[in-house]
Amino acid sequence: MSESSRRHLVIGGGLAGITAALALADEGLKVTLIEASGRLGGRVGSVTDPNSGMVLDNCQHAAFRVYGRFLQFIDRIDAKESLKIQPRTHLPFIEPGSGRIAILRTGRLSPPNHMMESMLAFPFLTLGDKLGMRRVIKSLNKMTESERIALDGVKFTDWLNQQRQSDAAISRFWGYFTLAALNLTAAEASTCQAAFLFKEGLFGAKDAFDVACFTKDLTASIGPPSSRALSKAGVDVRLNTAARGLLFESDKCIGVGTKSGEIIADSIILATPHRAAQRLLAAVDVGPDSTSIVARMLARLGTKSLIGLHALHKTPVTPEGFTFAAVLDEPIIQMVFNRDAELDESERIKGRQWISIPVSGADEWLGWTDEQFLSEYMRVLGGLWPDTTKPETFHVIKSRRATFAPTPGQHANRPETTAVGHGLYLAGSYVATDWPSTMESAVRSGMMAAEAIITAKKDGVGVSERFEDWTNRADWPGWPRAPSRGDMRWREWLAPE
Repeated sequence: MSESSRRHLVIGGGLAGITAALALADEGLKVTLIEASGRLGGRVGSVTDPNSGMVLDNCQHAAFRVYGRFLQFIDRIDAKESLKIQPRTHLPFIEPGSGRIAILRTGRLSPPNHMMESMLAFPFLTLGDKLGMRRVIKSLNKMTESERIALDGVKFTDWLNQQRQSDAAISRFWGYFTLAALNLTAAEASTCQAAFLFKEGLFGAKDAFDVACFTKDLTASIGPPSSRALSKAGVDVRLNTAARGLLFESDKCIGVGTKSGEIIADSIILATPHRAAQRLLAAVDVGPDSTSIVARMLARLGTKSLIGLHALHKTPVTPEGFTFAAVLDEPIIQMVFNRDAELDESERIKGRQWISIPVSGADEWLGWTDEQFLSEYMRVLGGLWPDTTKPETFHVIKSRRATFAPTPGQHANRPETTAVGHGLYLAGSYVATDWPSTMESAVRSGMMAAEAIITAKKDGVGVSERFEDWTNRADWPGWPRAPSRGDMRWREWLAPE
């Protein structure tokens, strides 16, 4: 059976696909979205533990105010209640053994020096370490885009050593942010991608690293609001519908084959994770050479894993007012989140404290048992807070291919959204947005794919003036503006001073 209409097809119901479908539908275009699983949200989701019934995020997630397009997306699907944002940057670091906490926060100076006051007071680095770090900040501030991209083949630690950074500065500052944001150690990461992280994020706008937390589980935060928004926009959403193969006719992609038949469309957005996209493109035996070229690019783009640890305690573990903190010098228990400080009261488990631990760059520990993780958890938390008791329940969630890996040389393997052409567009966190594999890069890629279709005048629709000069650094036209500090429409996440 085959169906045909002048319709635009989105393959994949993650953040990239949902964004693309909504953006197209908001411009009056007919859109069908297919998703292989039974829910929307893709890798930003949760699982239900069969024993306890707890709904657990696959890994602790956070957003930042610099995630402007993602925050626009959240507003567009009417899910602002799912997030709380810090009124100003508040990044705690905690020292094992002593439990001493120091805060990095924005001060009175202008970027890129807006965190300098708290950095100078940071007790876990020497004055010499901190003075040396000024060289990196100056180098990043002067670095042009062409210079940054030219550093793609250089390991970030090699570049930091050229900048005469101390081992302590690399491990306790530069390396921490690299691991948390890129899912790679500084020794594994490309300088091109790491430099983007610090230029765009920590040393970019003054409010860039204001942290946003989720007030409920990820599936509830993204899935139902997206479903309602897509339905209201007129998007035909088909869950449990997997793409079996791309259809080409005279070098033009005309649709997709599914178990129930073919879906023919005017243009197709492939918005799956890059491994799934690679398989679909590699299986094309007719069509343009660009399909095999992009398939080879994606085959070379590596992946990294994430592990999420969830512990439920009968008695409080963390001090009153504790939200989260980076743990210094610990390879596995890298951060500690008090999940109760994030969740709405109705989402908390009464009489229990929920501690969440994200383990980034986790390939080395994929073979560990739950008991090994629990032993490590108790060692570190017991060192921070000696009264820590063994959790009532302890869950380990392993995501083996959670993100793509921006290792040296990988910038060239991130395709543009129009790299295949011939009626087929790419969307996903791996697309050449410049961003690492984050919720922000996924949403931006969906917008880029939608913009490419809109400006191609599909279905006779002319190019709106709103899109003539649009780039993914700008707000998506027609959607609510990304929130700045003091935006009363958004909830605040207050951290203790």
